[in-house]
Amino acid sequence: MVSIASSHRLRPGIAVLLMATVAATISLLPQPASAATRPSGPLVPSSGTLMGAYVDPDGVWSGNSVQESEISTFESQIGRKLAIVQHYYSWTNTFPSGLEQWDLAGGRTPLVSWSGTSLDTINSGSYDAMIRARADGLRALGVPVFLRWCWEMNGNWSTCDGTHNNTPGATDGPAKYVAAWRHIHDLFVAEGATNVVWVWTPNNDDVPSAGWNHFTNYYPGDDYVDWVGADGYNWGSTQAWSSWRSFASLFSNVYSTYASRKPIMVAETASAEQGGNKADWITAARQAIQTQFPAIAAVVWFDVLKEADWRADSTAGSMTAFKALADGQYFGGQPSTPEPRTERAVPVLIHPLRVSPKPMARRARISFRISTRASVTIRIRRVSTGGVVRTLRRGTIMRAGEHSLPWWGLNQSFRRVRPGLFEIRMIASAPGHGRETVSGRLYVRGFRR
Repeated sequence: MVSIASSHRLRPGIAVLLMATVAATISLLPQPASAATRPSGPLVPSSGTLMGAYVDPDGVWSGNSVQESEISTFESQIGRKLAIVQHYYSWTNTFPSGLEQWDLAGGRTPLVSWSGTSLDTINSGSYDAMIRARADGLRALGVPVFLRWCWEMNGNWSTCDGTHNNTPGATDGPAKYVAAWRHIHDLFVAEGATNVVWVWTPNNDDVPSAGWNHFTNYYPGDDYVDWVGADGYNWGSTQAWSSWRSFASLFSNVYSTYASRKPIMVAETASAEQGGNKADWITAARQAIQTQFPAIAAVVWFDVLKEADWRADSTAGSMTAFKALADGQYFGGQPSTPEPRTERAVPVLIHPLRVSPKPMARRARISFRISTRASVTIRIRRVSTGGVVRTLRRGTIMRAGEHSLPWWGLNQSFRRVRPGLFEIRMIASAPGHGRETVSGRLYVRGFRR
């Protein structure tokens, strides 16, 4: 490359041409992120990148007070307050747990990472009451918070991956994941938890690396995702299968797929020491984020001694490099703090439920019309006891328009119900429209053979 400084040795015309060419080239290089170069969204900083971490240096959970102390110590080490603090919960754990309230009181934004369970079980509606309770808990915080449900779903170690959730003989696990994400999201919206900012986070590599397991097959859709995250680690030479990988190589695939549509969060990252120079890796990551990845609006470091020493202070040199990153003006961005999004309580407008014929001798037809795409549940109860004899739909996403479903008078065990009076109750909910319930009654007489 010819430097600009040496151009005075060239003829004036050539020098001018060279200066113009270099200037044009510089203008085409990636520039620092700004509101104009990254998608907007809730909690997205107007410029720069939010700096966050999960802090558990000894890899042992010892309770909230210890966790708070570890976070405070980490902040003292790096000389600044974290913008984001990550907390992990298993599927049945209760949250917020007090840590989130502590984060918010200290000016930090919580990132709740909530693990999953069997996708079939979630999609059946068995956990709806628990999901609503979690929604109520986050709604009560009253300010925007990040929620990352069942991350790394394209990795065969996840509880929500296709490998463990595919129907035998099929590869429908990704579709089940999408349905489960949308189901949980819709329940949160129905509960009014619109302050929740949804972060969808695949692993940087697909494991197994098969077409059906590609991370894009798990994407719930732009209407259900606020941020796209990615998890990626430089394992160095700590594993027989691993090698030294740069930050840019870890995150380029997910970034190139979604950066034009959603703000990007590096939701978990760190480097091992073995196999290269960790301090140089951190420095290169800082430079790459600023120059190559303008849509990365948040980076969350995994500060844990676990499979490898992922901690920022694994060596003095690594800590010096990390402090330089944390201290950089670019990583001092503050999350925007919009008012929690409100959903207009416009009913989904279930047109009067029609049940015919009455009385029913062989089968009944349940007809209705909904005005917008909605999550629909239809239960049939015996009026005399109040017990549910059959669920025809449970949280099923249905399009707007006319629908008609048959009921053959069978209970959950597919046996004929005894004669009597039954109530057909339909519940529908949709983001931005609230929840609506309608019901109708039907007398079942003795069945004709």
